[in-house]
Amino acid sequence: MLDLSMNGLSGSIPSSLFQYCDRLRFVSLAANRISGSIPSALGSCFRLTGFNFSLNELEDSIPEELGSLVLLTFLDLHSNMLMGPIPSWLTLLSNVTYVDLSNNNLSGGIPSMIGAMHSLNVLKLSNNPIGGAIPLSIGQLGSLQVLLFVNMSLEGNIPPAIGNCTSLLTL
Repeated sequence: MLDLSMNGLSGSIPSSLFQYCDRLRFVSLAANRISGSIPSALGSCFRLTGFNFSLNELEDSIPEELGSLVLLTFLDLHSNMLMGPIPSWLTLLSNVTYVDLSNNNLSGGIPSMIGAMHSLNVLKLSNNPIGGAIPLSIGQLGSLQVLLFVNMSLEGNIPPAIGNCTSLLTL
């Protein structure tokens, strides 16, 4: 585990930080002043189960290489300046239980295959200019307890399939 949270760290995340990460399980750099991009080298940390880079000044898009983190259960990138679409590879990570991408500048739509994330308990996408309709597959998230889609650009009808999310505590 590497936890450098709540310090005054600034600058970019060096790729070399993840050069020898074959045993690393969790990384937190939350609540600093880190800027730049999320290093694609993080995707080579195959045993990583979670990372928290929230409350920083990260920008650019979420790297495709992170899609290789098949053991990932926890992903927190809230309150940065990330842009681009929500990556479609996220829906392929079957072990993920917690995703917070809120308070960024993510655009596009919610991936249509979001319902494939059967282990998902928490999904927070609030305060992003994400548009389009809520995918019908959202009703396949039977373990979902928290769904926050506040202050977005969603349109269309509320899918009745949300009623299938019987574990919801917060909507």
